[in-house]
Amino acid sequence: MRLDDYKDMVIQTDNSIRKMIASLAATKEAHDQTVRAAKATWTRRCSIWHDSGKGGHRCREPEARGRTGGGAYKQLVFEDSLVIESQRATIRVSELTKDQSNIELQRADGNVKRMDIHSPWRASL
Repeated sequence: MRLDDYKDMVIQTDNSIRKMIASLAATKEAHDQTVRAAKATWTRRCSIWHDSGKGGHRCREPEARGRTGGGAYKQLVFEDSLVIESQRATIRVSELTKDQSNIELQRADGNVKRMDIHSPWRASL
């Protein structure tokens, strides 16, 4: 590869990381919205059950199962930490790839500098 190719690869990797971080932020926000929607559904159903006298006491904890939707909410809250960890790992892998690209660029630059021939004396015409 040529030195320019290595420079382009580093720039492309850097741009790719920025794009990925933005995409992961959007994914995280979508997951957070799903969690909020599940909690709202659970709260609404519990309120309806409580007002109707059909056993609102079963809805006091999000762990409540069945028709309250609490199980889905609990699962989404659990997945929240997994989503965050997954995103951190993905970003770290990309940063390591970028670091490797920078090392390859430095190595190629060093090779080019070593191939540059300097005359020990200047010829005069």
